[in-house]
Amino acid sequence: MQGTGMLVLSWPIVLGCDASGIVTELGEGVSKFKVGDKVFGCTRLGQTGYGTFQEFVSEFNLNNEEESQPAC
Repeated sequence: MQGTGMLVLSWPIVLGCDASGIVTELGEGVSKFKVGDKVFGCTRLGQTGYGTFQEFVSEFNLNNEEESQPAC
């Protein structure tokens, strides 16, 4: 991927696009989740700031709409 630039817009980058874990903090105005909730999801593949191969992921850009999700 590095040689072709495929899926990577700029370097350096933290790779990974899928994640799961437990909510540790909430931003202002968040009501869909609470600290301690189990969560999972995918981010934007290859874009700086959205990599998931790290201890904490701070931004999933989730909306606050209610959705039906399977139990974790």
